[in-house]
Amino acid sequence: MQTIKPLDKSPTAANGNIAVNGHDGSALRAIVIDKIDAKIIKELRRHGVDVKDSPGMSRGELLGEIGQYHILIGRTRMPVDKEILEKGTNLRIVGRAAVGTDNIDFAAAERNGVKVINAPGAATESVAELALTLTFMALRGVYNGSAMLKNGEFFKNSGVELAGKTVGIIGFGRIGSRFAEVLRPFNVNVIVNDIAKMNGRVKELGAEFVGMNELLARSDIISLHVNMEANTKPVIDGSSFAMMKDGAILINTVRAAAVDMHALQRSLASGKLGFYASDVLWNEPPKDPKELEIIAKDNVLITPHIGAQTNEAQGRVAEIMIPNLVEAIKELKRPVYPADNGDFVDRLEYHFIE
Repeated sequence: MQTIKPLDKSPTAANGNIAVNGHDGSALRAIVIDKIDAKIIKELRRHGVDVKDSPGMSRGELLGEIGQYHILIGRTRMPVDKEILEKGTNLRIVGRAAVGTDNIDFAAAERNGVKVINAPGAATESVAELALTLTFMALRGVYNGSAMLKNGEFFKNSGVELAGKTVGIIGFGRIGSRFAEVLRPFNVNVIVNDIAKMNGRVKELGAEFVGMNELLARSDIISLHVNMEANTKPVIDGSSFAMMKDGAILINTVRAAAVDMHALQRSLASGKLGFYASDVLWNEPPKDPKELEIIAKDNVLITPHIGAQTNEAQGRVAEIMIPNLVEAIKELKRPVYPADNGDFVDRLEYHFIE
């Protein structure tokens, strides 16, 4: 359970009215640091929130300004860590316009009375479709063929079909199971591994539940859909690559940390891994020399974290977040009255949206 700290420690504002908005009875203030659906900003303003829309704001700029704001809204680009939360002395709500919350320091948020609101399930369709797109591009060499043609080289590169292949799905939650669904028309053999053995759902989708080692050994294509909020170590490391088929394809639409970067580099260089297609990087934008070396390889395709970057997914983010933001704003505007002992009554408690 999360508790929002009340806005003001005094029962009245400077003008003598009960302080129901800011410290002086003025409007709540919000800072938006990434491009989000305009409906979210419109709804905040409709509820009297003064919104500064600053997509692309740097961390340094945010640290210099965050103390002025009650609400911070962004996507996954910038971690909301202890430093940001502690410098945000007036901060009461962090809105994550995305599904993942793994780069938010929940312990620091709890200590500082900051409520976290996200958008679970909003990007399921978009990420599953991107995983399928990356699969086809890896199988057929689409990107390299197009790049060669643009450089004046007309070369018919060979590829392989998806039909008849074994696809291993690691993580069978919303996105993993949806990916299994979109694969059904392509005549593939789907095998699944998850920490929870969901036999009913697996059988419903015509898949087979297997152990991790068996999945690694049997799969022609492996797609990662694990929840990295519960994982502190890579899911795919050196021993994992050793168990894979020679020339296997690895698809990653979760977090770069799901794959050991150094082991990946070695597996690509040796030819053990045939192709790595990913929507995520260890640094966004990339800066580590080894990371840049991986990106430059012909058997690697990286997209710039666009899994949820569709009009439909961002529309669903707005649909999910708006009612929860509005409810939190209404609670913040509720007066805080003095108790008999001189302290102040705070009953602003919420459950985090799973």
